[in-house]
Formats: sequence, structure tokens, C-alpha cells
Amino acid sequence: MGVLTSDREAVGFLLCTFSSTGFISRYRVTVDGPETHINPEGGEQPPPGWLFRTVIKRTAPKEFVETVEAAPPNKSFFDYYTARLTRVTVEEKAKTKTSPPTPP
Repeated sequence: MGVLTSDREAVGFLLCTFSSTGFISRYRVTVDGPETHINPEGGEQPPPGWLFRTVIKRTAPKEFVETVEAAPPNKSFFDYYTARLTRVTVEEKAKTKTSPPTPP
């Protein structure tokens, strides 16, 4: 679970996440045009080990590209995965369905 609040001291937001295992992590969330950046900033009880950061970019009215980067302890970040997320409406889904051909 996470709580997103405005950061009164800087431009952007703070995201505080709570895990079922007791970890509490804080992330800095900034919006720059079509991009939203989510960067780790520690927290009251962050999990040890790897760090993850995310960039979500709106590339079209119904499309986002999410890139997640990971960093092992004391190492640089590398691309972990990139996913393209698209919204398909019920009407668009119905248009792509084809009915079985009728016999001659």
C-alpha cells in the first residue's frame, strides 16, 4: 500500500509505501511533461538490497511506456524491463474479433 502526498519543500510528490513484511520505503515522484519519475529516497525502514526506480511516459492518448531500472547494492542502475501499456475499449475489442467463416 502507498500514500502519495505533495512535497511542500520541493516540487513534486512523496510516495510512502508500506509492505506486509514491515518495510516502509519513501520515493520522490516528479512529473516532467508526459513523464512521471519515481525515485527511491530511503524511508523509515527500507528493505535492504536492491533499489528500483521507474519512469512512466505517456506516448499517446491511450498508451504509456513504463521503464523500470534496478541497482544491486552499491552498483549502478541498469534497465530491468520496459513495458508498453495500452488501453483497449470494449468497442475496439469487438472490432478485432472475427466470426468464423460461413460454409459456401
